[in-house]
Amino acid sequence: MRGERLVFFITAAAWLVLDLGTKQFMQDLLGRVGSVLWFDGFRFVLVYNHGAAFGFLSSAGGWNEGSLSSLPRWSRFIWCGVCG
Repeated sequence: MRGERLVFFITAAAWLVLDLGTKQFMQDLLGRVGSVLWFDGFRFVLVYNHGAAFGFLSSAGGWNEGSLSSLPRWSRFIWCGVCG
């Protein structure tokens, strides 16, 4: 059981580092050049989403930022309480 947890932790940590690294790389690259043509008809472009979900609630006045960002924290506490 301990070995399985260690494998899970190492895999999750590696995935997180890879995810954050590729996002930072693409943000830096696209911030400099604007867009990258991968192949004909497929282009990477840097666009920031300021809404909660694809622009939903983007003009709601800011109340959504704190309330929606707290949802993952509360769901984690609920999940830990249920699953023990």
